[in-house]
Amino acid sequence: MSTAAPSAPVTLSVTVNRELTLNAGSCEMGRSTEGEDWLILPPRVSLFEQLIEYLWHKPDPLRLNRRELDIEALAVAALCLRWGSYLAVLLDQNKPLWALASDTSVSHIGQEEMQRINLEASTAFAQWMALYRQGVPSPDVRSLARRAVAHLPGIKSMGGAGTAPTDHLEPPSGTCRPITPERLLQAQEASSRAPLQVIANSLIDYAYCKGPVEQMHAGLQRGYPLDARRLTAPQESLVIRSVNGHLRKALRLWHRLAAQTPTRSREEQALPFALSAVNALPVGIPGPTNLAFHLASTVRFSEALSEIAPLPAPILRLDVSTAHEKPPKSIADRRGKWKLMLERKNAR
Repeated sequence: MSTAAPSAPVTLSVTVNRELTLNAGSCEMGRSTEGEDWLILPPRVSLFEQLIEYLWHKPDPLRLNRRELDIEALAVAALCLRWGSYLAVLLDQNKPLWALASDTSVSHIGQEEMQRINLEASTAFAQWMALYRQGVPSPDVRSLARRAVAHLPGIKSMGGAGTAPTDHLEPPSGTCRPITPERLLQAQEASSRAPLQVIANSLIDYAYCKGPVEQMHAGLQRGYPLDARRLTAPQESLVIRSVNGHLRKALRLWHRLAAQTPTRSREEQALPFALSAVNALPVGIPGPTNLAFHLASTVRFSEALSEIAPLPAPILRLDVSTAHEKPPKSIADRRGKWKLMLERKNAR
């Protein structure tokens, strides 16, 4: 924890394209016994919801020469991870490349940063799942997926995982740890309260956390600069391609689970995932408390970031001048709709 009064908050913004700049939260700098200490706070409106709001106002692409499963995998990768999580801050192309980015012996992503990415990505994926109706993607899902692939950069390449029609990911059937009464009760409570979140946690863990990013998270800690891009272009491509391919397998599994209702309830489907979870089960929509974290550094950060003037939030520019687009809705209204969808799904 910081022992000195923090500096004025600085907005973390990420430019997606010429039309859209995302508000990724803010940071405050103080000083602790270990040196400089950054308090990273999440945005008032999640990155995922900012992206969805942007895509509502974009036209459908005329044609995409891809299978529907590939389109959805690319869209989920963009909306939940590449642009819809704190990963967007670390891969910001407008920042200079970190001097240690090519050093494979150095940790590129801090533990607290990984935790925020995991929470944001899994919550966004659960919100995406909530759009399914009667076991199949709703028209909104298909339309948003196609718009995401057409209008969001950096996610066009597919990895090799899940390319064969028989290349399936199976739901967990057991656990290597003994199931104690306390653990069973915790899993049942989590599955009952937020089944989609429990399933999404496991699928994001498979698609992202167990991939190449794990190697980039490991290593010697040499500081985690906020004013530099952490990964090189080849490293970013390796991570995103792996995520895209594994999400294709994860979505195949989700499609099978979605098609089982009402034969099996969401709670029944989520319980094996909850029992197999290695870590604690974060459920529900993350708020400022569990998305905020302190980022300590073992080396001095550049002073450039602290000199940037605070920016207004949220930073969201929309061009809604064309006649064929839907009437704009406020982010607050859209956010309320998403929460209501999740509450109705979780109540079933």
